[in-house]
Amino acid sequence: MGRLQAHLQKKYPHLKHSIPDAPPMATIAGNILIHGSGHLSQATGFHSEMLNGLEVVLPTGEICRIGSCSTSPYWFSRAPLPDLAGLFIGWFGTTGVITKLAIKLYPRPALKDVLVFVTEEADIIPDILLKIVDTEMAEDLVVVASEYPSWTRDLQLTMINITANSDAEMNFKQGIIRECLHSYAKDKSGGFIDMPLMMKGVLLETPMRTVTRFADAREGGGFEYVGAIMPVGLFPQGYQAGVEIAARHELPYSMVIRVIGRCHSLMFAYGYPFNRGDSDDVEKARQALHDSNLASLEIGAIPWKTEEPGQQLIIKQMDPETLALMNRVRSLLDPNGIMNPGNWEEK
Repeated sequence: MGRLQAHLQKKYPHLKHSIPDAPPMATIAGNILIHGSGHLSQATGFHSEMLNGLEVVLPTGEICRIGSCSTSPYWFSRAPLPDLAGLFIGWFGTTGVITKLAIKLYPRPALKDVLVFVTEEADIIPDILLKIVDTEMAEDLVVVASEYPSWTRDLQLTMINITANSDAEMNFKQGIIRECLHSYAKDKSGGFIDMPLMMKGVLLETPMRTVTRFADAREGGGFEYVGAIMPVGLFPQGYQAGVEIAARHELPYSMVIRVIGRCHSLMFAYGYPFNRGDSDDVEKARQALHDSNLASLEIGAIPWKTEEPGQQLIIKQMDPETLALMNRVRSLLDPNGIMNPGNWEEK
């Protein structure tokens, strides 16, 4: 991913791709295939929705191209052909090995800025997000809730990233967004906070490296998270579950939530720091992660990019006919059962 960013900045500085909050060594293909998300997902959806086509080596050895590249020399679309990309997205390598893919690129505006709206009432976050999205003025929309630093405890910070090609356009967009949340500022249930330029620069990083600073909150440098995909209306329940799980396991809470596809869903991440040298602390974090997956399913969300234990929780709740269809598809593509065993298998 870092190589693509560097290439675009050098050769095509007017273009960019949707960047996740992941290390530069994270791969583009891996992020696409796990339904990843990034700073353009508010408007354009999951990264898997930004896929134009792919080349895959099937478990039986054939090399297959999917999308426009199967018929045209150009990798520009998955339509209007039958869309077979879903046979490989979200399957964790159990149906084939992706060797090439093409993704959508987007214009890189000249200016970017961030507004931060703060509230301590989780119940109003869905309406706040919907109001902002309805203005069509925000490029990225992220909510952060964390016990560290201490001044953020019990607060929800909505970070609204805005891009523009002129100062006039930027001022216009910021004005529209401020006006859409005026009622909350007026009744003092929320408000914008002024950010110094240094802090704005940190918040505007892509990927945002400040997330990793929470990793040493317990000392020992341990940090792990699990994610869940949920409707925007479930934010209050998701937030409350995160606070309660952290308290139950005597860990500080950290939640990062990204709006996906104009508020059609949220990527809701629960993070827990731990001391790698303390086995009890490690076990607390492990149990907190498990409980977060359980709580997600209980409220109607779906755990995201899960390892085997999380997959088993999903399978137990999945429609049995859906699981049966998945098994038939997998056995058809991989008749010898050689591809990444242990994933999406009923135990």
